[in-house]
Amino acid sequence: MAKPSYGLRRMRDLLTNPLWQVTDLGHPIPDAPHAVSVAMPTWQSVIGYEEEDPVVHRALQCGYPRFFCHPTVRRLFDEASCRFAKRGESALVFASDDACQRAAAFLRSSCGNSSLATRMHPWPHSHATVLIFPSEHRRTALRYWRYTGEMVSSRHAEALLQEAPDSHEPQSESLLKERLASWSNQPAAHGHLYASGMAAVHAAYRAALADQPPGESLQLEFPYVDVFCIQKHLGSGAHLLLGDTLLDDLQSHLAGGRIRAVFAEIPCNPLTRTVDLPAVSEACRAARVPLIVDDTVGTIHNVDVYPYADLVTTSLTKNISGKGDVMAGSVWVSSSSPFAKRLQAFLEMDRSAPLFAGDIDALLENSAHFPERMEIINQNSSALAAWLSSHPAVERCYYPNNETTDAYDHVRRPQGGYGGLLSIVLKEGEPAAQAFYDALRVSKGPSLGTNFTLACPYTLLAHYEELDWAAKCGVPRHLIRVAVGMEPVDDLLERFEDAMTVSVCVR
Repeated sequence: MAKPSYGLRRMRDLLTNPLWQVTDLGHPIPDAPHAVSVAMPTWQSVIGYEEEDPVVHRALQCGYPRFFCHPTVRRLFDEASCRFAKRGESALVFASDDACQRAAAFLRSSCGNSSLATRMHPWPHSHATVLIFPSEHRRTALRYWRYTGEMVSSRHAEALLQEAPDSHEPQSESLLKERLASWSNQPAAHGHLYASGMAAVHAAYRAALADQPPGESLQLEFPYVDVFCIQKHLGSGAHLLLGDTLLDDLQSHLAGGRIRAVFAEIPCNPLTRTVDLPAVSEACRAARVPLIVDDTVGTIHNVDVYPYADLVTTSLTKNISGKGDVMAGSVWVSSSSPFAKRLQAFLEMDRSAPLFAGDIDALLENSAHFPERMEIINQNSSALAAWLSSHPAVERCYYPNNETTDAYDHVRRPQGGYGGLLSIVLKEGEPAAQAFYDALRVSKGPSLGTNFTLACPYTLLAHYEELDWAAKCGVPRHLIRVAVGMEPVDDLLERFEDAMTVSVCVR
């Protein structure tokens, strides 16, 4: 199958020539065949996307792959429908039979119909499996794809359409695990690779609950949206713990005996708050409850959560890749965990969403200079956060050295910084935020952790159907999240100053 022609030309340099203008709507971010983000350059384009404005949706050449099927993945679904589906049926392709079976169970549960007609077919020369189901339930089936990330990547879909074997390359997989292990100081054998960061989170959740009585989970601090969705919609219930009473509430829930897993993100997204991880870990281990910590935002370069966590999840899609053109995730069993033997046994047997060989190769190439890149991103972010924090138009700048700094510093590595993610709220509310966002000369779209700066109105994108709930949790609808990149810092500050000048004029 021929590769898209735009993949053969010189790619747009998003450090110097970002996708930020109205005319850039829908362009892939980066300018590459396997891009995982898409340009949403104006406030109204984000609202149009959420409200399914046909003008906006027609312009989208791609999107974040768990939310928006890549064109190659859509072709795979269409081919699967042609081969296996009957009239009134749809088809999705999953990376394994196990993922396909769980998706079918999710469909039956969500529809309240235990006898819902579904079928499964193996895809030739691969481990991939096709799920066939009534077309009216397609949105529900795609929710499973979104929540769990147990997906077929665009590279994997290319191989499946060619009916090429999708077997793994043990040498490349070993090289990648060894590289990740060298940064975490954990045994390479304790690492497990997945098709996405959410697939890694779902695997960690299933590992924690395996062979345990039914129970609930706890999420500490405001969560990334689908981490909480996994707990709410694929488990037996979840509780969100926030603010000054978090530790007391944690102790109270653990004492009830129904908690089977505890989740924390270091720091959390988008508010960049960090829990007191030593205290949380002590409470969880006393109650014999696994603690799952995600270090995606902080990054393994900056923070070391392994002494306290039982499982560590990371979206390798983000800073470790940096290029924004590969989906991947990992789960690491902490060598200090009292549950290490049980958790490792589960994950060694789990093959539900393996990382495709072509994505492993891409990640090996992309991650080569991760520590050096993070040093630059740390410096740029600290400079930008300091400038924003002192700006008279900014009500609040969320950044780990502004928020719960002592807790973050406790897990910060000796050479570590505060990471590349910050969020801002402007004093004049949504009109000023919209003017600022529209004028900001950086690439604008979903995702984070790219080598180039990427901004988005985070609450609108992630919580459009629950804006009131997010606001009650301290996340206003006009919050803007910025994932800082490697641009020259003076250039970056100038871009933000120019946009802030435009926003001030809105008053």
